[in-house]
Amino acid sequence: MASSLADQTPESSTTNNMVQIRVHILFLLNVEGLKSLVHASPIYHDHSVSFSQTRNHDRIHDLFETLTKRRFSARLTLKDAIDMVTFYLSVLKPFSRHYSAWALGNLAEEREATHTKIDEGLSESEEFRIIRSLYRFQLCSNVFGIGPNKDKLDLFRIDFQLSDTEILKLLEDLWEPWEVEEINCINIFAETKCREIHDAVSWDFSEKNPRFDDQERPPSPDGAVNIPQHSHAFLIGTITQGLERLYTIFFKVQEHSELVNIMEQTLVLWLEDFLEGDVHGAFTHAAQSGRRVRAPSERDKKEERREPLPFRGDRVNDYSEGAYPPLAWTLLWKGTYSNMLGSYIPDEFHRWGYVMWDAARLERTGAKEVFARGWDLMWGENEDARDQRELF
Repeated sequence: MASSLADQTPESSTTNNMVQIRVHILFLLNVEGLKSLVHASPIYHDHSVSFSQTRNHDRIHDLFETLTKRRFSARLTLKDAIDMVTFYLSVLKPFSRHYSAWALGNLAEEREATHTKIDEGLSESEEFRIIRSLYRFQLCSNVFGIGPNKDKLDLFRIDFQLSDTEILKLLEDLWEPWEVEEINCINIFAETKCREIHDAVSWDFSEKNPRFDDQERPPSPDGAVNIPQHSHAFLIGTITQGLERLYTIFFKVQEHSELVNIMEQTLVLWLEDFLEGDVHGAFTHAAQSGRRVRAPSERDKKEERREPLPFRGDRVNDYSEGAYPPLAWTLLWKGTYSNMLGSYIPDEFHRWGYVMWDAARLERTGAKEVFARGWDLMWGENEDARDQRELF
């Protein structure tokens, strides 16, 4: 027999109220929205503190094998679903709005056209692509970077280090190249915003700052950090600490003093390979060439055969009937398969998130002309980039 309200202790009453509140959170998304959320973020929520502390080569490979197996059959507990929706509403949804405004603003600059609207709403498929790429960037940060639990991580462990080629292979085995490019677009955004943050606080952490005058030298003053311009070690050390931290330092903090306080807890060197870099990184020419030599794939063969890959519409959450690349991808490769990404694509394309947008947006913003101009500038008019890969 169910207990009456009078029989409930304060503790049980509080627990019941919390359960009701947490369940109510689920109703903030409709069924299709929750379904898309689950497909976009397969078991990402399992990989935080415990994984970061115990990861090694074998565990990382086992993780990606698990992701492959569960891609189409993600099963969630109530707690999993609530945690995902809470994270979605508090971090991902607002993050995606900032990202889309930034990327579409860059497209408008490329077009030199003020009529390109950056505040118009996203379509369901556009939002899906952005949310999907944010989740996957978070996964990459947790697995290949520092993750959200820096204070509990031994930064000097080396038994989990993966080369840029190994990282690329894991990503390519799991996702199609245009999906990997979605992650790359988010990474470029994070790097750009992070450089702005580092530039804003570099003087605050310089040992020449008067706030360190009361400390004897050498050694360097306690709390001083030299942040070299364009340092990828500090850059990766910041951007891989998780989207919640990035959302805070990019968009929530208003006062400079508060930003300095947060960055005191955030700045750290990360010397391992990640997604991009000056020389090393999973999306560089070198990593892609190395992966093709050491681990040739069926997708490489599809590229060699120039297997047809036409634009089939802006469908993003249905893999049962084949691949659905965005129009931008099929335009670049003339409706045939390509496995080239990252450094083989013009930088400005990544800055305006070329693989995120629907065909209708590409039409009304004039992005096709931006494509043609940027692609010809990098590869030459009427040239096929796949025939020139070895020049890099």
